[in-house]
Amino acid sequence: MEFNVDISDLNKKQLEIATFIDETPAALTKYHIIRASRQSGKTFLISRLSIFFALLRPKKIVAFVNAQHKQNRKVYTDMLDIIPDTIIRKAINNDGDRSIEFINGSIIFFYTAKNYNAIVGSTFDYFIGDEFALWPLQAWDYIQPTVAAKPEAKVILSSTPRGKNHFYNLCMEGQSSDPFKEEHRMLYTDNSNYDLREVADAKKYKPDSVWRQEYLAEFVFGKGQVFGNFKFAQTISEWGDPQEGVRYTAAIDVAATGDDATVLTIVDQTGKVCYIFEPNDERIPAQADEIIPVLKMWNADCYVECNGLGIGLFDTIALKYDKVSKFWMTNERKQQMVTQFLKDLIDGYIQLPNIELYPKLDNEMSTYEVSRLGSGKLSYAHAKGLHDDTVDSMLIANFKSKTYGDFVYEEQIEVNGITIYPETDYLDEY
Repeated sequence: MEFNVDISDLNKKQLEIATFIDETPAALTKYHIIRASRQSGKTFLISRLSIFFALLRPKKIVAFVNAQHKQNRKVYTDMLDIIPDTIIRKAINNDGDRSIEFINGSIIFFYTAKNYNAIVGSTFDYFIGDEFALWPLQAWDYIQPTVAAKPEAKVILSSTPRGKNHFYNLCMEGQSSDPFKEEHRMLYTDNSNYDLREVADAKKYKPDSVWRQEYLAEFVFGKGQVFGNFKFAQTISEWGDPQEGVRYTAAIDVAATGDDATVLTIVDQTGKVCYIFEPNDERIPAQADEIIPVLKMWNADCYVECNGLGIGLFDTIALKYDKVSKFWMTNERKQQMVTQFLKDLIDGYIQLPNIELYPKLDNEMSTYEVSRLGSGKLSYAHAKGLHDDTVDSMLIANFKSKTYGDFVYEEQIEVNGITIYPETDYLDEY
């Protein structure tokens, strides 16, 4: 069964991209990379393309892959709202198992990139990914064979830039003369329904690097509002092995939601980031099983951030590894951590992985923000919609490698015109 399919609610730019993707055979261009700014309408576009491709030909398999669980649910619900019930054979909406099957035999499967194991082993006629720059670093390596197996498959990967990562590489390849990959661009200015006053307001209050990334769809890396220019410290091109006689400190920032990540960072006493590790499993006991061998290999003194779900991971690790302590995060302590890190960075002690080795850290450092609370104190956190798991893990590790419950720096330090006066106290573990 075939349908006459027409997408009538796209704006001029969306229609231009959709027409190009539809009319260009996969034998010429297989990969379509959509680099889009916030509020440009990219998710609107690719969700309609998913339905279009499913209805265009019978018995086609479409994968729609989101970066985040909540976005997965939202896109699924939004699609059901616009698809007539008369052409849906079956819709499944179980946690981790969502699909829409049409009466022509085509199916759209919904996945989350973090759970890439659920995608492995399948093959698709159309593969559509959203917020690709936020996918786990290793996800695409596992997922790509699902489209490589079909030469006629079309792949559409869209995202707002998030530093220099695999999405960046795809965009650069899409700008080359080789038609195998094609880059498309969308800006908020293409969306006539968007209130431009929101853009002006965002430019006024957001850090320049965040604004350029979010609203101009630029690739920004190596500098940010809080950490300034840190590119000079990105000197590590590969992870090494533990060295005899060197003291290592590890810190774990524990995922608060399904869209966050649990991150383990190991540093030595000089300020060198020696290793960063993210467990694959989302379950606390399984994460502990992945983390403990790493801690034993480095013989590291480990600190687990215990706010929220962290206490469960601490208790599980402590059953099998005795060099582990609780770490409780407060706003005052985070200010101390940032201040110490900035002093170490300025003094030349900090050594960071370069962008190719671990791009996620660069992106999180570039979009880390500082604001002043009503009390007058400073508050540090990720920009809205982004993450700071890797930054917080690194800050804790660096902080504990220097203090071990002892004296904290008390001199003032100026960062981007803001003078910080860290509180001086003794940080005993709770």
